[in-house]
Amino acid sequence: MVDNKKEQERAELHRMIWGIANDLRGSVDGWDFKQYVLGMLFYRYISENLTNYINIGEHEAGNIDFEDDFRGLFDDMDVNSNKLGGTVAKRNEKLVKLLNGIGELKLGDYQDNTIDAFGDAYEFLMGMYASNAGKSGGEYYTPQEVSELLTHLTLVGKTEVNKVYDPACGSGSLLLKFAKILGKENVRQGFFGQEINITTYNLCRINMFLHDIDYDKFDIAHGDTLIDPKHWDDEPFEAIVSNPPYSIRWDGSDNPLLINDPRFSPAGVLAPKSKADLAFIMHSLSWLATNGTAAIVCFPGVMYRGGAEQKIRKYLIDNNFVDCVIQLPDNLFYGTSIATCIMVLKKSKQENNTLFIDASKEYVKVTNSNKLTVSNIAHIIDIYKERADKDYLAKVVPNADIETQDYNLSVSTYVEQEDTREKIDIAVLNAEIKQIVAREQKKIKAGKIALNYFCRNCDIDITFVSDEELFCIGINERLVSIDCVLTCPRCGEVIPVWFLVESKSDIYSQAPDIRVLKRTERLTENVLLGRGKYDDFSELLEKADRAYRDELGAGAIVYLRKVLERITFQTAEAIDIETKNKNGKHRPFKEILVKVDKECSIIPKEFSENGYKLFSELSEIVHSNGDDELLGLKRYDALQRLVIGVLDNVKNNNEMMAAIGNLGWNEEGNAME
Repeated sequence: MVDNKKEQERAELHRMIWGIANDLRGSVDGWDFKQYVLGMLFYRYISENLTNYINIGEHEAGNIDFEDDFRGLFDDMDVNSNKLGGTVAKRNEKLVKLLNGIGELKLGDYQDNTIDAFGDAYEFLMGMYASNAGKSGGEYYTPQEVSELLTHLTLVGKTEVNKVYDPACGSGSLLLKFAKILGKENVRQGFFGQEINITTYNLCRINMFLHDIDYDKFDIAHGDTLIDPKHWDDEPFEAIVSNPPYSIRWDGSDNPLLINDPRFSPAGVLAPKSKADLAFIMHSLSWLATNGTAAIVCFPGVMYRGGAEQKIRKYLIDNNFVDCVIQLPDNLFYGTSIATCIMVLKKSKQENNTLFIDASKEYVKVTNSNKLTVSNIAHIIDIYKERADKDYLAKVVPNADIETQDYNLSVSTYVEQEDTREKIDIAVLNAEIKQIVAREQKKIKAGKIALNYFCRNCDIDITFVSDEELFCIGINERLVSIDCVLTCPRCGEVIPVWFLVESKSDIYSQAPDIRVLKRTERLTENVLLGRGKYDDFSELLEKADRAYRDELGAGAIVYLRKVLERITFQTAEAIDIETKNKNGKHRPFKEILVKVDKECSIIPKEFSENGYKLFSELSEIVHSNGDDELLGLKRYDALQRLVIGVLDNVKNNNEMMAAIGNLGWNEEGNAME
């Protein structure tokens, strides 16, 4: 029987080349096509043969697992993805632009570069996409300056370490900081990490190669660190750094094996199933070397919540494992404004105490985010090294005192906050008061004041509201001082707030034109100004824009309507407007909106003269069933302005004062109906 295998393979080769030519028909001439194909064939030839040569050399040297270091690295790179274009020609066009652009990069020789071109390119790409969505490819991105701070904390007093480890390593940026700061040769036994996301796991390995870390100097594993850790044979680690995912779910008590796991069993209790933060802490502590240091970014809630988390904190403090807790500034991380903390762990402390550092003011403002500068990082490290009490900055607390605080590890519990309020000369103030118009302090029923904050107790942005009765002091014919207390409607957290209000006419007239001159507020440790400009609504607004760009008019309107309804009902609940009827069903949206607007003036004035005619102007859109694409596209801009205007009126502090502006005080000091 004739062996026609060669002919079959040759025919298959010809068929595939013809297919490529057919896809490019009309866009590439025949002569150029030949050059492209032969050039790419040669590139593939030398690439595959070089790889084969390296593999043979490694196998001969006894490293049979060498190929595992490269396996699957490019599984996520799909040159046939429709994301590149709907046709082969369009995909090729983008790929050509990509190849040309990369070809023009000035990479040079790695050893001759003043920058790490490959590594810097990677970090730039990660930061660029993380800044848009808070994460990139499923990876929550740790800003470089935070990575640097964590690294320096673990290296105090050291010029080298045996090996470094990150139990939730992401792209490996935290690990690579050691190579940059120490030099990779001073991480004697290499870099270790584990990542659950397969895409990010591949990115981490690529990142190691791009930063010139030899394949035999790193071991990055794929899998769930808490349930299936991969580095049992490699621990303990002299340096551990990590920014694990905040409040992620894990098996916890649902897995009966975990309570006997040597990583978790010493505490006698497992971290809550809905919040794995302290499970990562216990894992890191278990694998920390006796002479090592771990620095881990933590969600602030783990420092003060009760239950199982309190019991784990008790174990950490009673055994003197917590070296330091550092309060970081808010708005450091992409996608969240929450002020996180760093917990520093050691197993061989000399003193039975814990250092608390308030670094919340250590930042510079960059656009909408806060950044740690080189001097900020150096100052924090200096305070950490000095380990001494500093007014408003640091406090060394005996562990016995922490016990009396129910093992609360919040920095604000131990470091006194500086009073930055303006100092008032009482004598001068009294003299001025004698000169102003004699008006007594009055407690008047004037409606509610509402402001939006992020409540840590409730873990949401929520509208804090005042009582209807407000303390008012008339200063003169045009100025009034207002004192009130705003309360979280869910947990009862309170915030004292003071306003100085000015009127263009007599403040006691029936319809004063009012503006807020000044506002001060005393936020507690459990209250933040908010997660972002539009908080949880940002995603819905982005989806609406995306649908509009795709000419999906009805779909775009649906998302905008969700925002409008949600913010309206949230505000209604905050100011005690009943949103449900006796049957437990929601009242009509229009009815609730009118009531909320009457109370808080949330509808922008551009949509009607008095702010109450929304539905007469935009009813077609709001009540759309989603079947009229053209109408949706035509009216999208108007409705988007409306929705963003409502969000601004609810979220923006100055606009929220419309509640005060509509008080309508009369000469008796009572609110007009």
